[in-house]
Amino acid sequence: MRIFLAAALAAGALMFAAPASAQNDESICGEQMNNYTPQQLIASCTTLINRGGYDNANLAILYSNRGSGFRRAGDLRSSLADHNRALQLAPSDGISYFNRANTLRDMEDLDGAITDYNLALRYQAGYRPAYMERAWCYQRRGEHNLAIADYTMAIGINASDGDAYIGRANSYIDQRQYDPALADLAQAERLMPNQALPRYNRGVVYERLGRYPEAIVEYSAAAAFDPRDADALGNRGNLRVQAGDAAGGVADLSAALAIREGYIDLHNRGHGFVALGDYPHALADFDRAFALNADTHDYDNDRCWYRIMTNTELSVARAACDRGVAGFADNATERANVLDSRGMLNLREARFQDAWNDYNTAAQLVPGSASYAFGRGVAAQRLGRTDAARADFATAMTIDPEVSARYASWGFPVDAALLPRR
Repeated sequence: MRIFLAAALAAGALMFAAPASAQNDESICGEQMNNYTPQQLIASCTTLINRGGYDNANLAILYSNRGSGFRRAGDLRSSLADHNRALQLAPSDGISYFNRANTLRDMEDLDGAITDYNLALRYQAGYRPAYMERAWCYQRRGEHNLAIADYTMAIGINASDGDAYIGRANSYIDQRQYDPALADLAQAERLMPNQALPRYNRGVVYERLGRYPEAIVEYSAAAAFDPRDADALGNRGNLRVQAGDAAGGVADLSAALAIREGYIDLHNRGHGFVALGDYPHALADFDRAFALNADTHDYDNDRCWYRIMTNTELSVARAACDRGVAGFADNATERANVLDSRGMLNLREARFQDAWNDYNTAAQLVPGSASYAFGRGVAAQRLGRTDAARADFATAMTIDPEVSARYASWGFPVDAALLPRR
């Protein structure tokens, strides 16, 4: 935002004395612009532009400030037009380049924004906001070394701004440089002691490091500072489910979903419901997650498998499994996992050759799985291929001696005579 206009006018840049109403407009469209609504800012700037009488430098500031008002109002096309006009009038004005860069960034033109931030820094050397905003654009493009360099420049100009440390920490996190990230977050916490973000981001670091109890502590602190921090609640809920506190995890995830609905939290809560044995609610969550993010295949297996486990809506289960098998054509591990589920569905529906085919393909994709080998053995047994079944059972139980008990719990016990001696 530009606040230079009133200072320039007071210094004698005006070509004539302005009436009181114009002086008020100059205040709104200048040094006090951040204190007014976008509509008030746009109206005052427009009044001054239409009145005329300004030299090019001050007229450029009026257009640039009105452009910032249009940006705040969400009218990005008008904002861009005003910034272009400002730069036509004052092509060496670094602040106008900065303001146009912000508009281009909001229009998702990151390349254009970075070009303008470069020009802003050329004409307004050491302008800290340009370093901060350019760093954000670099982060969006995945150029974290450049982002880190910009945040470091911003910190060098003003070391008391916690946002720069948080921004740099985020780039360190994305590069898996967790020690410097933690150092930056500690400094951000010192500068912003009552804010959730440093604690939340530290929770992310600890979670990625597998230090889950510490991550839960950090997410809890973030949620205490900001009870509507859905990300902190959702992440803590997921870790609680994984740690065996399914009820606590479901409560956290439900609180997060009450704030904003997200497919990741739905998926994670679904697994919390599974841990609680509440399959109807689990399936509802998996289905809703799929509805919100239907372009992915991440929910196909859950939507298939837990219907098989409850012996409900098996036609829906088959459609989900078929979708997953096709969707994971280029991912051997995930495809094998869905084939394993469809193999179980085929066993339940007495389609034993189809079951054998699915388990056999899964075993070829991911050799060494006890489940795939044992499922193939069950199908072979039902097809009367006793020797093949016995061989598969032996292979599977060498890998995992408990696999036979799991299949029995799923409704497919095997005659002990076919199993290897233990």
